[in-house]
Amino acid sequence: GSRDMTGKECQAALDEAAETNRAELQAAQEASAEEAERAREEEERLLSSSPEKASLNPNTASKLELMRLPGIGEVLAIRIIEGREEEAYRVPSDLRRVTGIGKQTVARMAPYLFFGDKKR
Repeated sequence: GSRDMTGKECQAALDEAAETNRAELQAAQEASAEEAERAREEEERLLSSSPEKASLNPNTASKLELMRLPGIGEVLAIRIIEGREEEAYRVPSDLRRVTGIGKQTVARMAPYLFFGDKKR
């Protein structure tokens, strides 16, 4: 028949289970850290390369895509997105209504922009 575990045996089984849990947790944390690192590297790679000419529609581009434009950081990218929700941008100079974007910034990013459905 089966006998009850002694206190010592019980503790040993609990210790073993805890050790397994610790090891699994550590493995999961390392995996997600690697994933986060890969995502960071991909983001940096994206941000370090200039977009192609006439490849970005400011009305549909993601925050990360907008951040690839010269002179556009995270804050301005968010403002561009907020601005297009009120009214679509039709020409590069429309982006001047975004606080923090002036003539020079528009001039620097204009070659990378297109508007409407087709790339111009």
